Amino acid sequence: MAEQEIRMFEEAPEELLARKLLELWTRKEAVLKCAGLGLRQDPQGLYVGWDAPTVQFDGRKYCLCQIPVCEQLVGHIASHDPPQIVIRRLPSECYYS
Repeated sequence: MAEQEIRMFEEAPEELLARKLLELWTRKEAVLKCAGLGLRQDPQGLYVGWDAPTVQFDGRKYCLCQIPVCEQLVGHIASHDPPQIVIRRLPSECYYS
């Protein structure tokens, strides 16, 4: 985690820590994959925060969008342009338990 993210994490309510860690990780992973680096780049050096709709990384702007899967799962998509994402759901809310 970047220094700012560590401070944010220390201030978060304990019952939200696991969820916030997953959100932070999937945001970082989405940006690094969109940048073509994947996990070859150390995610610690990338600050994404928890709620910002855009982040700057390596001189480029990345738009982040949370994937509304279900309560148990967390995911994000990153793109260079504001995403126009169409989500189509299967009949069941979530097939994973």
